[in-house]
Amino acid sequence: MTTQSDLAIEPYRHGRLWRQILPLALLSPAVLVTLAIVFFPMIQTAWMSLHDYVLFRPKKFDFVGLKHYFAIFQDEVF
Repeated sequence: MTTQSDLAIEPYRHGRLWRQILPLALLSPAVLVTLAIVFFPMIQTAWMSLHDYVLFRPKKFDFVGLKHYFAIFQDEVF
């Protein structure tokens, strides 16, 4: 059996939950777009650095691993 006081508290509980979820729901699209704009290029750059990737031939790439990094650190000019 519900009393008058239980009915008075119920909208407050719903409003409190809504006030906690609404900011997250409104921010989530912006956060997801920002993460996609920032992290996708970072992951793609890391992937491209491990391959012999030529922009004029995007379909042809060979995996070289850390060979490029070893060449950089063994270079006298660098």
